[in-house]
Amino acid sequence: MRWTNSRPDHPIKIIGSKNHACPLANKCSLGLDGTLAIGDVFRLRVAINGFGRIGRSFYRALLEDQESDIEVVVINSTSPPRTLAHLLKYDSTYGTLPLDVSWDPEGITSEGKKVPCLSEMNPAKIDWRGFKTDAVLQSTGQLLQREKLETFISKGARTVLISSPSEEADVTLIPGCNLETYNPNHHKIISMASCTTNCLAPSL
Repeated sequence: MRWTNSRPDHPIKIIGSKNHACPLANKCSLGLDGTLAIGDVFRLRVAINGFGRIGRSFYRALLEDQESDIEVVVINSTSPPRTLAHLLKYDSTYGTLPLDVSWDPEGITSEGKKVPCLSEMNPAKIDWRGFKTDAVLQSTGQLLQREKLETFISKGARTVLISSPSEEADVTLIPGCNLETYNPNHHKIISMASCTTNCLAPSL
């Protein structure tokens, strides 16, 4: 996936790879403020909170997409790095990841990139600003109340992407249905709806 910006006043566009659709595949201004610019390409720095089915699949998709300009900067999970590395490498649904995966007590490494791993039960205690986080993928299936979601913002993240429904999100976005409604100036807490909704809504 590539985040590109043809001119400074134009929203960043996300171009999904042929194998993986990006959850914000139309337009977004995430990463404009404080991200690393390489020509017209920006690195989007994403933290993953919850490394279960969705968080792990998201990271795997990025590893398999050699053109991705999304960088995972930290993973927070209740499981230790040894377990996270094993589950990433050997997936019961997608099969064995055809990349080297290793671990140490501080994090997991793949493709020469080490991602630090935390085991903080309360993500409100994490200094997301210290990781220069553009967005947090909140994929635990919990913490759906606005008060709790706003702690990600107050601790330094610019945007929160929720992998489940939340009535208190600024907007609910569904790829193929309503991504054009995204407004980066007003939508900081974004729900990507449920797995079932993402499967059925585009076909209606």
